[in-house]
Amino acid sequence: MEQWKADVIKAGSEPVQTRGTSPYGFQVMSNLMRVGDYDDTFLRDYGNGLVATERRMTHDGRLPADRAWLQTTGMPSHLNWQGGDLGKDPMIGFMEALGHNPKASTDFFNHDIDLTPGDGKDDKKLDPFDYFSKDRKWPEELDDKGHLTREPGYDALGHALEAATTGHPYDAETEGLEDVRTKENAEVMQKVVERYGSDPKYMHEQPGIDDSLGKMGAAYIDELNRSLETDSDTTMEEKKNSPSAPTTPKAGPGSATSSTPASSGTAATPSTSWASCRRARPATPPSPPPR
Repeated sequence: MEQWKADVIKAGSEPVQTRGTSPYGFQVMSNLMRVGDYDDTFLRDYGNGLVATERRMTHDGRLPADRAWLQTTGMPSHLNWQGGDLGKDPMIGFMEALGHNPKASTDFFNHDIDLTPGDGKDDKKLDPFDYFSKDRKWPEELDDKGHLTREPGYDALGHALEAATTGHPYDAETEGLEDVRTKENAEVMQKVVERYGSDPKYMHEQPGIDDSLGKMGAAYIDELNRSLETDSDTTMEEKKNSPSAPTTPKAGPGSATSSTPASSGTAATPSTSWASCRRARPATPPSPPPR
């Protein structure tokens, strides 16, 4: 099995010759990964290899991402038969795989990617959260109505971030869910708050991510409310006698009644910059999961 995983990643940058089309290995595999729960280590290694390949094929971002995945010969492939897009961008399937594996997704967004593995002289790193939420221009995909849109990519990114911040698969049934958030989940949430709360343009320019932002905000509603009661935009200290100030939980860390993410350390409270994003959210956000 370990050899198979290594072979899949190694073949990712090679065209797969089929009758009339020649998609890259990463394009084929990523579309298979839209469903199911894949191994944590495999997802980490696969994602690192996928991103490193895209950066190399786009000359470190000097070319747009869609140029990396143009087929060398034949007609464009229809790789995704579940609807929403044709499956040209392999990052979409990979993000969906992260959306089904919270641990792998949290780890992915909290650690830099080595773009030159095995090269001791070149220690080039990339922050995956910055890359996918800000720097990468997600390619347009042909949707089910025949329209070119970037919504499938940002929708998948939102799914991956939901899993990374809440500790649950993005499509998990909400009934009976417990609060399993950790310090690591909160670290990803802090990045989300700082990106989308500091400048709402990111949400407005990323169609399809707004519903996921609403669900993430709902999962952290207690922390967000407390942060809005601070004396400034920078302090995390709650006001004295605040009705939203944390109290000693009656249940253990990580339980549905605990207001603090479970961790061996202290999780950061999302900053008040989320206020601008909260005002920009749809009037009727998705219902929060039970806590």
